[in-house]
Amino acid sequence: MELRVVLMGLLLGGPRHGYELKRLLEKDLSPLFSVSSAPIYYTLRRLEEEGLVVKWTEVKGKRPQRYRYSLTPKGREEAKRLILRNITEIQRPLFNLDISLYFLNFVPSEEVLPLLRERFKELRKLRFLLRKQAEELRGDSSRRREAIIAAHNLRGVEAEIEFVKDLMEEFREEATEREAHDRR
Repeated sequence: MELRVVLMGLLLGGPRHGYELKRLLEKDLSPLFSVSSAPIYYTLRRLEEEGLVVKWTEVKGKRPQRYRYSLTPKGREEAKRLILRNITEIQRPLFNLDISLYFLNFVPSEEVLPLLRERFKELRKLRFLLRKQAEELRGDSSRRREAIIAAHNLRGVEAEIEFVKDLMEEFREEATEREAHDRR
């Protein structure tokens, strides 16, 4: 669903080639989204089948022919509807850490704390980069939406840092209790 919204949102800005859509995804939306070419063209084909997008062939000079995509009037309305719906739709984010936490009983607990420390360190690096990005964007009114996204991502990383910090403390306490139990 996200790719559908993203592609339609990009097409709200005007007709584009598939390659151009991929480049915009990589350049402007890479902190939010990463995708290979195949799902892009599959989604465009589906949007075309639903009457939300039209495509036509374009030839420039000696270059090979390329398809150019544009939203239909129905597609423009659907894009706006999806963008507005996403504001109120809450989806649980999936953190790869949650999957590992679920299966922790199958791995030696003494191996977990060093990995949590590593995650903590990487999250702090990410926080630094996001703060820097947010500061750079804050003064540029033409990039206001990117500044808002950076601030949102920064808050998410800060919450993850606090969670991992608490989790490391829990594992330290568990290790201390285990050592005390083993000495008895």
